Amino acid sequence: MEANHHGRIKMDHQIRPTEVRGMVKVKTFTTELKIFQTMKELTELDEKVNQFIADHGIGDVVSVSDCATSDNSGMTMGLIRTLTYRE
Repeated sequence: MEANHHGRIKMDHQIRPTEVRGMVKVKTFTTELKIFQTMKELTELDEKVNQFIADHGIGDVVSVSDCATSDNSGMTMGLIRTLTYRE
């Protein structure tokens, strides 16, 4: 597994449905998004996720997804990143 030029995870293989591997786990990460600082905050979030993967020796990432959070006016306030991986 390696990161692309944006520091995001690049998948180097796919899991076949018939393969049985370790237990699937999910970890969530959050960040607040502030106006004019979004790229910095996204980079910090990428680093946090990549550090978690490295610290826990995770070699089999199943998926990574992002979901924006918003306030009552619909303005984006933050981001929740979900990492699904196998032990």
